[in-house]
Amino acid sequence: MNSVTERNIQTLSEGLIAVRSALSALHSENEALRSDNLQLRQEIGRIEQRVNQMIVRLYSGGATSGNND
Repeated sequence: MNSVTERNIQTLSEGLIAVRSALSALHSENEALRSDNLQLRQEIGRIEQRVNQMIVRLYSGGATSGNND
């Protein structure tokens, strides 16, 4: 092969390595974001549950009837 072809192949190989590295980093970031998203959804679920409990207590008269048990 001539030197121009060899340089082109080398440039493409280096570019492919860079693209693979960037893709790997994006996959890692994506997995971290998925994990964070799952944790946030679980926390939102717990908050919704507490709010619903408060609403039930409020509408059942527990918050205003003087029965604070």
